Amino acid sequence: MAVVAVWEKVASRRSNYGADNARQYWRTFVVLVDDPNDGDYTVRTATGVPRIGTAWQIGSESDLGAPAAKITPRQTDKYVWEVTVEYAADPPGSQDPGDLQENPLLRPAEITWDNEPFTEIVEFETDFDRTPVLNSQHRPYDPPIEREGSLLSLTIVRNEAGFDTFDAASALNPPAINKDPFFGAEPFVAKITRYTGDLQYENGVQFYSVTRKFVFNPEKWDKVVLDTGVVAVEDETGTYTDQVLLDGEGKVLDDYTKPVYRTHRIYMPRFFAAWRLP
Repeated sequence: MAVVAVWEKVASRRSNYGADNARQYWRTFVVLVDDPNDGDYTVRTATGVPRIGTAWQIGSESDLGAPAAKITPRQTDKYVWEVTVEYAADPPGSQDPGDLQENPLLRPAEITWDNEPFTEIVEFETDFDRTPVLNSQHRPYDPPIEREGSLLSLTIVRNEAGFDTFDAASALNPPAINKDPFFGAEPFVAKITRYTGDLQYENGVQFYSVTRKFVFNPEKWDKVVLDTGVVAVEDETGTYTDQVLLDGEGKVLDDYTKPVYRTHRIYMPRFFAAWRLP
């Protein structure tokens, strides 16, 4: 009394998309058993058949907001069963208020706005008295002047049917920045800094409490670096090296000329819309 094999009827895959982002998917699996008395419990719990609450996923495509909501086994031969798994993502506002408590996957996400403190070096700026932040030689102070500030942060905690460890790892190494508009922010302004999943079981449903945290930098997350370099200097004492300002083309910058900064995009841009966040 055992399951011999499980495979998916790929040609039977279906999907349906409705108003307000409602989505449905269907997948059918063939389960081969070695005993005609094996029942629906044996086949619907067979390894390879998705469980209730498992997010829809095929290859690299997934919809974490559409969990498996219904499993229908049907015996087609003495040793053969077909198991149809139906996934559903209802539009916002369509759920019964009582269901929100029964099924943790139907509960709304928790959204928290906060502040993220930071310290930055002040270089080649004008202070609020309109005085350049430079020493009397028009060079940066050593050690440099620092100032404190804070950036806006957003934390979203949502119950999801599954947790994609590969997606989390790729989103954090290096941290991803938004390639598309995100919560009113322009591209390259939001950076993900946390992506965790906490496995839980409630009301007969297994799910993950997934936390994603983003920090918003209104000046974008590109790395801006002062163009400097090291050159050999000769004087009466001999030859030594000195770090000097460059003009953006590898030449020493003339005195009293505006410093040149170089911009580098060191974080990976990606479409945050793929997470289907609220």
